[in-house]
Amino acid sequence: MAPEAAIVAIGKTQWLPRFDEHGAVQRRAILTVTWAGDHRFIDGGTIARFCNAWKGFLEAPESMLLHLA
Repeated sequence: MAPEAAIVAIGKTQWLPRFDEHGAVQRRAILTVTWAGDHRFIDGGTIARFCNAWKGFLEAPESMLLHLA
């Protein structure tokens, strides 16, 4: 088996209560994602930046269009 630089585990979506910007409780879909990387090839900061970019694309898919040009 070839070595892998990074791996992701994606859990199931759960509907959980969350507070909105006004302090009211709302029902939100929460997806658990766990990232791991081989630090011989990739550092934790790179994984964190990629995770934040990926999260942003999931939360606002239209933002991916800005990066296609």
